[in-house]
Amino acid sequence: MKTNAVRILDTLGISYELRSYAVDEEHLDAVTVAEKVGLPAEQVFKTLLARGDREGLCFAVIPGNMELDLKALAKVSGDRKVELVSLKEVQPL
Repeated sequence: MKTNAVRILDTLGISYELRSYAVDEEHLDAVTVAEKVGLPAEQVFKTLLARGDREGLCFAVIPGNMELDLKALAKVSGDRKVELVSLKEVQPL
């Protein structure tokens, strides 16, 4: 099954390599995924969903070995404060 990201890459003619791995619901972090697919953590990106106090929801995409600076995200998103959305809230959103 193709994801939206894969469809976009196909449309743009961008080459890529899909890597499959066994998903462990207890270990969804990018560093663990990087180990499973045989890539350095800085080449695996994590997509984080945050909620700002003014602008609402926003996504942050960062390398797997980095931590999100919530103050910096608030500044660039036009919010005074942002917090990460809990994993159980992400799917319904």
